[in-house]
Amino acid sequence: MNGETYQCNSCGRTFTDKGEIDFTPNLFHEFAAYTGYGSPLDDEKIEFMLCERCLMEIFRGFKHQPTVHGQNVVEWYDEVKEGYYEELDELEKS
Repeated sequence: MNGETYQCNSCGRTFTDKGEIDFTPNLFHEFAAYTGYGSPLDDEKIEFMLCERCLMEIFRGFKHQPTVHGQNVVEWYDEVKEGYYEELDELEKS
């Protein structure tokens, strides 16, 4: 969507869509965490966005890493990441 801004809550990388054919927005992912009743956050919805680089760093810290199509997602990422994330790496962090 033209003019929409994507910002990683972890590293601060920011991208503003200028309406050009660009897949950079696909490297930003929106999340929502819902807290339970009786939690100190008491039934709240916490929304945040992570770039794919930061998402993978979080996955690296997991004791049991997620899988995609039966393969460890971090191992898969390490195989394909080179050259694929140049646009993301060039973004300014704020």
